[in-house]
This record gives sequence, structure tokens and C-alpha cells, in this order.
Amino acid sequence: SEGNTFSTLAGLVFDWTIVKDAETSSFSDSYNALRVLKFSESTYTPPAYISEMEKVGKQGDIILVSGMKTGNSKLKAKIQESLYKNVPAAEVRLLILENILLSPAYDIYLLAG
Repeated sequence: SEGNTFSTLAGLVFDWTIVKDAETSSFSDSYNALRVLKFSESTYTPPAYISEMEKVGKQGDIILVSGMKTGNSKLKAKIQESLYKNVPAAEVRLLILENILLSPAYDIYLLAG
């Protein structure tokens, strides 16, 4: 039917949560391997609408996550607009690998050849 296709998710309010994964329930703290950060707490520059949403305590279609330790976590996103209350939440399992330290920590450009 018409009108059921998104052209953008920009500006929609989402609820992002880290949830326990039934498949990894034997690891009691597996969901603690990840945390959600605000872009204002990082050096990343989000789109302007995400910055505005963060200022009023809301989350948009883009979030920043950080691995706390090696493991896996399940992240769930649900649109908070009442029009979409019957749309089920989307879930994704993220695998967190060992941290690496890049030195130098800034962009390096190499010439080919």
C-alpha cells in the first residue's frame, strides 16, 4: 500500500537499549560488554539533527556505542512515535573484539607506489 515506505529516519525518536541475549544467557554479564555513548562525549561529529535530539535527551536513528570488554551484546531499537507503536523493535547482536591501539592516533596518508 502507499505511504508505508520511509524515505528517511532522520528526526524520528528511537529507544535504544542493551538487552540480555537468551542465546548467551549462560554468561551472566554478557550484556555488560557494551555501552551507549552520547556523541557530545566523543570526538565524533553526528548529523545536526542528532546533536539537537541529544540536547533534549532523546535518541535518534544513529547512536554511538563503545565496547567495555570482549564479549557480545544485543542492542534493541524501537521507534517511539505513536504512529508506529505496532512496529516491532529491531535487534542486533554485536561482537566486541579485543581493543587495539593505533599509534599515531590520527589519520595517516600514504602515497601509493
